[in-house]
This record gives sequence, structure tokens and C-alpha cells, in this order.
Amino acid sequence: MRSTPALLLGAAVGWALLLSLPGDAAASQDAERGRRLFVEMECVSCHGGYGEGDFGPPLAATPLTIEQVTVQLRSPRSRRMPTFDADKLSEEQIADLYAFLQSLEPPSLARKRTWWGTDLLNLPTPRTPHHRQLEVHFSHRFSDTVRDAGIEGFFGLDSFAFPGFWLLAGVTDRVAVYGGRTSNLATWELGVKAELLREGDTALPVAVGVQLGGAFLDADGVANASRLTVELPVGVRLSDRLAFEAVPIYTTDPDEQGLSTSAGHSLALGLGASLKLSMTYSLEGEWIRNLGGFEKPGAVDQWQAGLAIQVGRHLFQLLASNSVQTTPDVMAGGTFRTGIKSNVRFGFNLVRGFSF
Repeated sequence: MRSTPALLLGAAVGWALLLSLPGDAAASQDAERGRRLFVEMECVSCHGGYGEGDFGPPLAATPLTIEQVTVQLRSPRSRRMPTFDADKLSEEQIADLYAFLQSLEPPSLARKRTWWGTDLLNLPTPRTPHHRQLEVHFSHRFSDTVRDAGIEGFFGLDSFAFPGFWLLAGVTDRVAVYGGRTSNLATWELGVKAELLREGDTALPVAVGVQLGGAFLDADGVANASRLTVELPVGVRLSDRLAFEAVPIYTTDPDEQGLSTSAGHSLALGLGASLKLSMTYSLEGEWIRNLGGFEKPGAVDQWQAGLAIQVGRHLFQLLASNSVQTTPDVMAGGTFRTGIKSNVRFGFNLVRGFSF
């Protein structure tokens, strides 16, 4: 038989092992419960699926203490942040959330979403807003070209402009509705957008969306004022910094001039690219070519390129383009040459996100 000291020593070692193993297991279980809470409470809609930040600040590997996180949850400084009292979120659940956030890698381009906006510049991207998120979009295209306006016209920035304003609201996590108006031909536009395939659904870094819209041109003397459009954005992420998309565009009755020989539809292809310079800055570019059906007489392919700046819920894009057109029903037929010395003009887009 073993001696009493040997039994005591064995018992002590056994208790030490038992105490250490459940502690490690509990930490792992806490982080997993925190991950589920992070999804269930829709934290991902503002802070990203990996805590990398989106409309809300990044939380991955947060330097905040658990006490500071608790204060922010109980009495948030931002009005956009919901309040979680003890009935909604217990101290134990906060500890689980904190364990999950501490288990994440610090924010990086590898974790940041591929498409910063629901539109690249004019072309739609595959993504939609999250459920109960509202995006307010404002576009602005100056009418005078850079060389035609010259320094006297401040390179076109003093000129008349074609503004557009529309809203995009997430009704589910993958479906959104939109509506708005642009001054170009006094166009009203309504439609729905859906994510058919999201990155992560398969092993490939591919996303696919669809956008179905109807447009009504309210300007005087416009033929074929009503038309329907279908856009199918297909995006591929090639690296942490570089992504491409192809967007087939089909529109009915695109000839607002009423030419007797015009076809009753237009088919076009849009190609776009996004190059991330940092977590805040990105270079974006697009090119749209008519492939068949109606094409405007003397039209050229449309392009735009610019710098995107994303800060929290704001996305600002400063761009140059050879067109003032922004809606797919008129882009599909090509763009007119409107400048004398050049066809390049400035413009910008501004997007602001809200939760509701």
C-alpha cells in the first residue's frame, strides 16, 4: 500500500491538473459563446464579422479593459449604439464577448470586407446593406470638362452639375430595396438588390448579386420614358488589396430619343476594379461597353476612376469620368461626347450609413 505522503502528493497533483484543464477549456468555451452572442446581437452589422470595423469602430483585440467595454455596453457614448442593461446582457455574457474579442486578430486588410460600398462608383457591387441598415447616397457630376472649363472655370468645378439622391435599405441580411432620383433626364428609379452568393458561402473568394430596377424619365419630350433593368454583379477577390468585378447590364426601351431604327433593348458589360491602399483609402475604376441592341449614335464607352475614402459610416469618392450618366438604363447605350477639347470631368459620390 502507498504511504500517506504519497497519497497526499498524488491528490495534490491531480487537483492541480483538474483545476488547470477546466480553466483552459472554460476560456475556450467563453470565446465561443461570445462569438455566438456577437452574431445573435447583430454586432457584426456595425463592427464586422471579425470585429474589423465597418460602420462601427474595430473591436478585434481591443485595448479596452473589460470594465470599459461594460461601461460602453451599459451606457454607450454613441446614440447609434444600443443599450444593453443587465436584463439583456449579463456580466457573464459580457465576459464571454470580451473573451471572443480578445481572441481575434487585430484589424487588417485581410479581414476587411472586399467591397467597401454597395456601388463601386456607378456599377453595383455584389454586397447589400445588413438587415435594418439604411444608406443615403448622393452623387454629383459636373457638366463642364476639365480642359473646356480651364482655369477660368476652375476646371469645371464652377459649372452646372447633375446631382442624384437615393436611399438603399436592408430588409433582410441579403436583400435590400432602393429608390431615388437623378436630375439627368429627371429620372426616378426604384428596385431591389439581393446577394445570391456571399464570400464564405463557398471555398472560392467569389460573390454574386442581382439588382432589378425600374426607371421613369420625367423630363419633357422623352420617348420610351419607362424601362426595366437587370444588373448581375460578379466579384472576385484576388488578394487582400485587389478585387475585380464584372457586371452584365440589360435594359428595355433605352432609346429616349425615339429613333425609328432603334432596338428595344440594350446589353452592356461593366468591368470594375478596387485596389486598397490602406484600411481607409482605395483606388476604384470602371469601364462600361455596349455589347448589342440599342446604342446611342456616336456613343463611346463610359469610364470613371477615382479615390475612395472610408471612415466609419461614411464613404466619399472623388472621381473623374467621361460621362454625367449614373443610372444603368442610360449607361447601357453608351455615352455621348459632350466636351470640345476633352471629355473628362470631375464628380463625387457621398454615402452615409444609418441603423434603424
